[in-house]
Amino acid sequence: RGALDEAAALLLVYLLEKRGIGARMIASDEASTARIQNLDVDGVRFVCLSHLGASGGAHAHYLMRRLRRRIPDAPAIAGFWGLTNDDSRFLDAFGTTEGEVVTTFQDALARIVAAIEAPPAEPGAEDTQSKDAQPLSEAAA
Repeated sequence: RGALDEAAALLLVYLLEKRGIGARMIASDEASTARIQNLDVDGVRFVCLSHLGASGGAHAHYLMRRLRRRIPDAPAIAGFWGLTNDDSRFLDAFGTTEGEVVTTFQDALARIVAAIEAPPAEPGAEDTQSKDAQPLSEAAA
């Protein structure tokens, strides 16, 4: 939603690129209801919503829902950076409806790297998982 959400997303992009994984950040307005169909999703193999703080949870919920509909085959996590066990009610509510939630860059990196490096789901399936495939890091709006 703001510059700090985007800064956190850019930091995650930087950390992924240091590990040789292509990544990009999009601003939340690029995933708005009006613009989501124009979003270039070629090569996107993972989505991470980046959000600072516990406020704006409803917006993050709907943003993640739009991204998951637009990129249904890409695993997704929500990074609610810096939240603690005191925020567990919020995190549990989001996680129950929209998928996995992480609160540290270390956890996000571990999940993204594991998903990117995972072997194909079906035996004999073509390996389309290249290090150039891009996780999409989305700054929450």
